[in-house]
Amino acid sequence: MEVSKRFELLEQRIREILGQLQQQATTLPREPTSRLDTIISCLDNLSKSVHQLREDCAAYTIPAVSPPGSRRSEPRPDSAEDERHEPGGTMAPSTANFSSSSVLSVAEMGYKLVASLTQYGTDFSGKVRISGLGSCDLASISKRLVDPHASSTRAVQHSSASAKGVSILSLSWNAKFRFPDFSDLPQTPPHKYDKVFETVIASPPRRPVVYYVGSPLAPDFDTLLSPGKLLELGNIPSITTPYWHAGEKNSGTAFHYEDGAPAARAFKDTAATASQQTDKQDKADMFKEKAANSCPASPSSPQLDLMEISDEGESEIDEDTIKTSSQEGADQDEAQAADSAAETSVASSHGISTGESSDTRRSSTEGPSANTRPASLPTPVTPSPTIFSGQYSAHFTTSFLAGHQSLKRVLTHPDVSKRPRLDLASAEELLRADQQCNIPSFNKMAPPHAHLLKLATAVRSRYAVKQFCDLVSAKRNLQLQNILFPRSHGANAEQRLRILDELRNNKVITHLNQYLFAAEIEKSRDGSYRVRSNVKEKVIQNSGLTVSQYDYHLRLGKIWRGICRGFEGMLCFILSDKHNPFQVSPAMYRNMDSQELRLFHSLLDDDYTRAICIAGKAFQQSFVTHDAYFAWETKELSKPLYELPEDDMLSLIQPVPSLMKDYYCAMEFSDWPDPTLLAPTEKQCDYCTSSSCNCYSSVPDAKPRIMVYPGKRLGLQAISAEPRATIYRRHDLIGFITSKLVPPNSLNNNRVVDFYKCQIDCRNEGNVFRLLNHTCAKHAVACLTAKRLSSRYRLAVIAYKNINNSAEITISYQPERPIYTYEICESA
Repeated sequence: MEVSKRFELLEQRIREILGQLQQQATTLPREPTSRLDTIISCLDNLSKSVHQLREDCAAYTIPAVSPPGSRRSEPRPDSAEDERHEPGGTMAPSTANFSSSSVLSVAEMGYKLVASLTQYGTDFSGKVRISGLGSCDLASISKRLVDPHASSTRAVQHSSASAKGVSILSLSWNAKFRFPDFSDLPQTPPHKYDKVFETVIASPPRRPVVYYVGSPLAPDFDTLLSPGKLLELGNIPSITTPYWHAGEKNSGTAFHYEDGAPAARAFKDTAATASQQTDKQDKADMFKEKAANSCPASPSSPQLDLMEISDEGESEIDEDTIKTSSQEGADQDEAQAADSAAETSVASSHGISTGESSDTRRSSTEGPSANTRPASLPTPVTPSPTIFSGQYSAHFTTSFLAGHQSLKRVLTHPDVSKRPRLDLASAEELLRADQQCNIPSFNKMAPPHAHLLKLATAVRSRYAVKQFCDLVSAKRNLQLQNILFPRSHGANAEQRLRILDELRNNKVITHLNQYLFAAEIEKSRDGSYRVRSNVKEKVIQNSGLTVSQYDYHLRLGKIWRGICRGFEGMLCFILSDKHNPFQVSPAMYRNMDSQELRLFHSLLDDDYTRAICIAGKAFQQSFVTHDAYFAWETKELSKPLYELPEDDMLSLIQPVPSLMKDYYCAMEFSDWPDPTLLAPTEKQCDYCTSSSCNCYSSVPDAKPRIMVYPGKRLGLQAISAEPRATIYRRHDLIGFITSKLVPPNSLNNNRVVDFYKCQIDCRNEGNVFRLLNHTCAKHAVACLTAKRLSSRYRLAVIAYKNINNSAEITISYQPERPIYTYEICESA
């Protein structure tokens, strides 16, 4: 405690000298203050170092003073007043009410602040009381503050920090610094500018590097972030590429996209020379070495695993080498932010700590600071070069403070910073692959990487729509139904795992079942953090598969769920065959890291993707709940769906909505009352004796499968998990036909049913029973009859014979339209 007190006195003395020097600096002319500025900077750094040492000493003495668990566990009396410093060093009570747990010690501030705040959870009120702060003179502090707007030149300078590879940003008043004038540069820059870059790369500066952030260089913030004439230098990563802007307009941090890439972080100066390398292997080895050295492993995160993944296809990738799923990473973003000790200092945009060369930085991975990583800038949520909307700012700030989260998962593309940006040739290549493909829109000032745009465009291509149509057709095929699809809807996790073992050679169906399998396991968690061990054991035992098969499919299922997060149904449109014009494979989607995935999602965020995802989601849900069918399946098209104009295609790809009950429009037929309502004097229900019941809600939920039968259109198939089961016995209720009600004799169509005092129009809408096919009376297995149910007439589908598994459900039509009877016909 005596050592800590001495450090405190030393820090106070340094602060007093520093305050006096700063007051003198504000009164002197601008030019003579250069040497004084240097002294002030050195003293300021010394003061911060002493303050850090004092905090470390105080942190080590805390256990001796306060027993473990005593902090934040004892409620403070309601009458206790928080202390706040008044000008002149006096103490004054605060009127704010703090939560009993909202107390931080001085040792928990600084770079530990974010990690400390995350311990509060929902108890955090937004206000924190600092304990052990000591006395300070706010009046003296306020006098030393200088209004930045009072200075003609405002700049930010980078100074040394205790952590290797990290610099501290602070205001600088150095008026001698001037940016070079690039406004009139010719297309080929003078040789002297090349020499400037070469000199900086060869000999990194050992003194603070000053960066100008004022307004004279640009009329507005957007213009300041644009490379402008520098673009004429050609594509130099991190130099001529556009900036990104984190935060609201006119505030925040400007940085290059490549600064967030592991291969470029902390080695921006030397990485710029990679384009001069002639040997491709030497270049790859250089980037791997630099990335590994700049991202040392810590005890809380696995060693960074850099591995080359070929784009030739899925067959060349050992999927068992996938360590962590994208979904797990997405679910852990907030948890990792809580675990990360976020640095309050900012990583230098050139990755150069003052006073150390690149060789010195490389050795910084050893020793006590090996577990300290430079803060890294993640990719923004939306591809805008200058502006983030308010809803994204808070999320981005959290991610920024938490550091580069993808360090905790496998990095499959170490050369992400070297990938080419989109150019005209890339767009033309996509159009050559599919002339009708819908290329996502993007900001031309900050174009996405070409490979990400290719992945997004492939999902939105006509080939993806054709794959979806083929999927639907396969599900309708009588020969393929038992091979590719489960025998009943709502298969549980055990059945889904068995299906995955049977379908290992069919990629797209396998991916869908992996997705659904992971969803079933997620549902079994029931709010708990992990899946209970007995659940996993039960699934493995009942499915007859191994633990490794369970883990393998669950891991890949989580990856697919992460890729499709926010775009449920997109999995149906991810091309599964690697021999496609875009030359993309499912592995390329799975290998995206968290930054790439966020940018990939931003490219898909529009009406086109949402339209196809509605169709894909309906198809996925047909594996679990009711079968769905789509508008194009009920139309006579002149050409395949994927060859139609885009508007027609997006309209016809939509699922046909299902009506849960008959639709009667009183406004359309004002003089025609609802014909299905029963008079109060009549019997109200054939299934109970009550005058007011809710039997309709308890009717068994029929889930027939929609199939295509030879020589017919869509039809209905009775299905069961048991191959030889009798699903419906004679006189069993199968379901009710629901559709639009129209007055009697209004229509004459084979999709219109004559009913009690009305017609049921099944031409364009209704539930799945509108797809019932006709057969002769001798072979029909069901008939239509009127039933009283919950105070209304309903048109019921009743089993006329025993109906076994896989049999088609058919009824007998009259020459023109289906008929119904009040009583079930007893004769065959």
